[in-house]
Amino acid sequence: MLRSKKSLIIWMLAALAVIFIVVQFLIPIFTKPQPKPEPIVEEEVYDYYILIDEETNEVLGHVSSVKVTTGDEYISENNKRYVVSKVVENRAYMHSFGPADGGKAKGKFKDKTN
Repeated sequence: MLRSKKSLIIWMLAALAVIFIVVQFLIPIFTKPQPKPEPIVEEEVYDYYILIDEETNEVLGHVSSVKVTTGDEYISENNKRYVVSKVVENRAYMHSFGPADGGKAKGKFKDKTN
């Protein structure tokens, strides 16, 4: 009886060793390796950005507190809405989308919710 318990324990330890070997060495061989991380590209930091209307090349203003990226919006002093279409170095080229109020002030926009 004692001999059968010893052989059972030996077989269990052998089975655990085989499972350990499979998990540690064989599974990584058959799995897809992780890709190398992309190199970190350091972007140049600018002290300010120049906002330029891309149609007229008129300078609309300067921004110094945040980084300007494509898709950012800007409302000018004359209440026109602009969206940044591209940024080249510290120059942000903007596309006009008309009045910021949607034309309500001129009666062009009809609000159907009221």
